[in-house]
Amino acid sequence: MGDRLCSFMISMFVVPASNPHALAPGTTLIEFQRRAGDVFAFQRVYRLVVAALEEQDLVHYSANGRRMLPTLFAPLPMPSLLDDDEDGDDEICGEECGYLDFSQEEAVCDNLVTMMRSIYLEPRREATAVLARGTRSRKNARILCKTNGITPTLMMILQQMNDMQVMRNAALILCNMLECATVVAETGLRAKMINILFKVFLRWSGVENPKHGSKLVSCQIGQALKLVASKASEVSSKWDVGQSCVADLTRISRNSPIPEAATLATEVLSMTQR
Repeated sequence: MGDRLCSFMISMFVVPASNPHALAPGTTLIEFQRRAGDVFAFQRVYRLVVAALEEQDLVHYSANGRRMLPTLFAPLPMPSLLDDDEDGDDEICGEECGYLDFSQEEAVCDNLVTMMRSIYLEPRREATAVLARGTRSRKNARILCKTNGITPTLMMILQQMNDMQVMRNAALILCNMLECATVVAETGLRAKMINILFKVFLRWSGVENPKHGSKLVSCQIGQALKLVASKASEVSSKWDVGQSCVADLTRISRNSPIPEAATLATEVLSMTQR
C-alpha cells in the first residue's frame, strides 16, 4: 500500500452446524491477522477485501445479523511536518513521506530508544522504523543525538540482531546522525564502536556466508563507515584503525559477492591509507 509494508495471515475455518454462530451448515469463518508492518496498510487491505465480499452478499457479521465491523473513523490529520531547517535542505514532503517532529514531545525519543531495547522483535522494528524515517530531518537527527543511550543501543542492535529490517533501520539511523552531529562522530571514533561497525560490515557483506549477505544492510553500514572516516579526516590527515579492521576491509573489497559493498570497502580502505 504505497510505501507502507505489511505482512498478514488469513485463516479459514469451517464452522460446525451445531455451533450457535453458524448461519448455515458449512459456514466459513475467515480470520485476518496482522503479523508485522504498518497497521493502517493492514486495515486498508482488510476493508477492501470485506467490501468486495459484501458486494457479492458473502459477508455476515453475526448470527443475529448485527453488523460487528467497527465504523471506519474519519482520517486523522498527519503529524505536523518539519519546516526546512537552518541547514537549507530542500526536501519535498507530503502525506505519504511525512515524519514526526521530535521537538513536539520531549519523551518521544526516550520512549523509542527504550522500545529498541525490548526483548521482543516487533517493538524493535516499529521503533527503528520511526527513527529511521524521522531522522531524515537534520533537526530530528540532532535531537536524537542528545538522547541518552542512543549510541550504545544502536551498537547493541548492530552487534546482536540478525533481523534485516531492524539492522537496515539501525544503520540508517546511525548514518543520519553522523551526517549532522559532530558529537556522534566523535563517539564513533571510539575503538569499540569502530570495531563493531567493521565486524557488522563483514558479516552482512556476504564474505563469510553469501546466504547471509544483504545489499541494503551492508551498503548502509559501509556508508556509515565512510561518514566516520570523513569526520576523522577533518581532525587528522589519516584515519588510524587496527590491522584487523584493515584486513576486514580488504576481504570485503576483494571477496564480497555484493559489488556495491565491495566498492564501499575499497573507498573506506583508501581513506585509512591517506
